[in-house]
Amino acid sequence: MTSILGLDIGTTSVKACFYDDNGKLIASANRPTPVTNPRPRWAEHDPEALWLGVVESIQDALQHLPQPHAIAGVAVASMGEAGVPLDRNGQPIFPIIAYYDMRADDYVQLWQSHISSAHIHAISGQIVRPPFGVMKLLWLRDQHPALFQRMHCWLSVGDYILYRLAGVYATDYSLASRTMLLDQRTRQWSQELLDIAEMSQHLFPEVHPSGTQVGVVSQTAAAQTGLPVGLPVITGGHDHLCGALAVRVTEPGQALVSLGTTAAFIAPDITFHGGGSTFQYSLSNYCHVAKDRYIAQGGLGAAGGALAWLAELLGSSAEYDDLEIAASSSPPGARGLVWLPYLRGSGTPHRDATARAALIGLREAHTTGDIWRAKLESLAYWAQHTIEAIEQSTERSIQQLTLIGGVARSRVFPQILADVTNRAVLLPHVVEATALGAAQLAGQAVEIAITPPVATQSIIPHPQAAALYACIYNDVYLPLVVALQPINRTLEKLAHE
Repeated sequence: MTSILGLDIGTTSVKACFYDDNGKLIASANRPTPVTNPRPRWAEHDPEALWLGVVESIQDALQHLPQPHAIAGVAVASMGEAGVPLDRNGQPIFPIIAYYDMRADDYVQLWQSHISSAHIHAISGQIVRPPFGVMKLLWLRDQHPALFQRMHCWLSVGDYILYRLAGVYATDYSLASRTMLLDQRTRQWSQELLDIAEMSQHLFPEVHPSGTQVGVVSQTAAAQTGLPVGLPVITGGHDHLCGALAVRVTEPGQALVSLGTTAAFIAPDITFHGGGSTFQYSLSNYCHVAKDRYIAQGGLGAAGGALAWLAELLGSSAEYDDLEIAASSSPPGARGLVWLPYLRGSGTPHRDATARAALIGLREAHTTGDIWRAKLESLAYWAQHTIEAIEQSTERSIQQLTLIGGVARSRVFPQILADVTNRAVLLPHVVEATALGAAQLAGQAVEIAITPPVATQSIIPHPQAAALYACIYNDVYLPLVVALQPINRTLEKLAHE
C-alpha cells in the first residue's frame, strides 16, 4: 500500500495524517500546539516544542500504518501569519509570535503614514492589520535590534516544518501572502513593500506554487521522525485554503464557510481584484493553493470561540448539547432576539476594531435556547453580509456554500445558514480536511492523484424562513450595525480612560 502524509500545523493542535490514493484516512496522530501568553494580547509558540509535536505525531501515526507500506511524499498546511526567525545556522532566535498576537498594533499607523492602504492592497491583496508577518518583523527589529541583526531568514510556520524536514528555505504563494509582502500580480516578493519596511529580500525564502517538490527528507529528520530518507518534501499552504481544496472549493461561484474558533469566508476566482472594491469591503485577495486561482476572503475574529464563551456564561456542557437541543425548539428569528457577532471586532465587510457584540430585544420570556439560536443566526447574518460584499466587489455570483469547521456540527446552524443566505449549503463528509488538502498537494508533485469521493449532505433553504430572515437582516441587523458604530466608539474611548 502507498500513502501520502499531510501535516496540519494549527493553533490548537499538530496533526499527522496518512491518506491512500482514494483520500481515505488510514492513520493519524496529533499533539497539542504549545502556546504561552507572556502578556495580555500576546501569544507565542516555542519552535522546538512545536517541532517535537510534529515528530511525535508522525512517529505515532507511522505505528498504525498497515504493512508492507510505502510513503510517496509529505506536504504541510499551517496557520498563516506566524513565523520563525532563524540565524545563519538555521536555529530559531525568538519564539514564534502567534498569528492572533496583537503586539504589533502600532505598526498599522506606521505603514499608513508611508503609503496608502489601498495601494498596499493593490500590491499584496491584504488589508493592513497587526497580525501579518511583516508587522511582527518590524516589532522584532525595534524591540530586539541585536536579535534582528542575527536573523538570516524568516519562515512561516509551515515553511519552518519544511525546513526541519528537508533543510531548505522555501515557501508557497498562499503562506507568503500572509506576510503582506508578496506582490500578487507577479507572485514574487514586492520590492516596493520591502523598501518601505526597510528589509532585504534575502530575509525571505524562495516562493513556489503549492504542490512543488522543494527537497527530500534529510537523514537528521528521518532519524527523528521515522520517515524514510529521500522522501519528497512538497509545499503545502495556508490551512484554510488547503481545507478548501479538500472539499473542492476551487472555482468561481463556490464559497467555503469555515467556522472554527474564528470564521473565514473564501470565494475562489480566476482574477486578482486588489486595490478596488475588495479593499473597500476589507476583503483579502490573494493566491489560492489551487493552480491559477485567487480567493476573496472575509473573516470574523470570533465564531466557535464566541460560542464557547457564551456556553460558559450560560453554564452549558462542553459539547453544547443542551443548548443545541434548546435552540432547536426556538423558531427562526429567535422570538425577536438579534445578536451582533462582534466579540473581537467586526472583521469584514467593514472592519472596525471598536465594534462590539450586542444582544438586542431581550425580554424575560426569552430562554437560553433563544439566546443560543440568536447567536448562531448572527454568524449567518455575517456570512450574508460578506456574500454581498464579495458579489459586489468581484461581480461574481455565489451560488453554493460549503460549510466546514466545528460549528458545522451544530444541530441547527446548517439550516440557519441556508435560510439566511437563501442558498444551498453543502456539508462534506471529509475527515481532517486541512491535512487532506496538504496530502493532495503532495500527490500532485509525485503524480498521485488523490481524489476522495466527497460525500455531501445538501441543506436546502426553507422559503418561509428565508423570507423572515431577509426581513430581519435588512430591517434590523444591517441598521443595527450602522446605528451602534458611534456608540461603540464612545464605549471604547471610555473603557481606556
